[in-house]
Amino acid sequence: MLPELPRLSDQPLISAIIPTYNAARFLPDAIASIRGQEYPNLEIIVVDDGSTDDTPRAIASLSGIRYLRQANRGPAAARNAGIGASRGELLAFLDADDLWTPDHLSVLLAPLVADPQARFSWGWTKWVWCEEHSGEFCERQVQYEDYPLCLIPAGLFRREAFAETGLFAEGMLMAEDTDWVAGARFRQLKDVQVPRTVLIYRRHAGSLTAGQPVPQRFVFSMLQRSLARHRRQTPPASVA
Repeated sequence: MLPELPRLSDQPLISAIIPTYNAARFLPDAIASIRGQEYPNLEIIVVDDGSTDDTPRAIASLSGIRYLRQANRGPAAARNAGIGASRGELLAFLDADDLWTPDHLSVLLAPLVADPQARFSWGWTKWVWCEEHSGEFCERQVQYEDYPLCLIPAGLFRREAFAETGLFAEGMLMAEDTDWVAGARFRQLKDVQVPRTVLIYRRHAGSLTAGQPVPQRFVFSMLQRSLARHRRQTPPASVA
């Protein structure tokens, strides 16, 4: 049984971490979807994973953003760097080309405030296929509505969840979020599913998942492989 944590205040500091690589054209929309939460105690951290596009200029045009830059090491390393730089009691994540729904934080915060045993909460995801036309990024087709599997950007996490499970596996360039969830489940961390869509997952030609098979099969396959890997590992070291 995991130890019970102190109850959260009604408005704990939330660190929103955005890993990004050559996604300058998407960043303003992603950040706007975070700021659209109208949550008063929030820090936004953008971790630039060695971009070669106009990401520094895009960030410079936005105020109130903590900007970190590192050599290209992949999304897991970028998320881990964001965790290391964060100050929040709670951690949230958003990929640079995706969007939070307007009620993302309010939906996910309530279960963690109510239950000190819960290490993270998560909601559903809407998958859409998007295309660029004349410089505009437009939704073309809804692929999955109310997708009910836990994706890291559709969740809200106590900092302690990463102390108990460990950070993201930096050797993985894809599905490192699914791998982390498998590790949390293996270690019996309590999570709360909220049956509401909280994330708009925008697939496009440049997405890492663009050439992948049907998401359900891909995710379940990754979960099986990750659980097998976590069973072979010793418990992770504590995370500060």
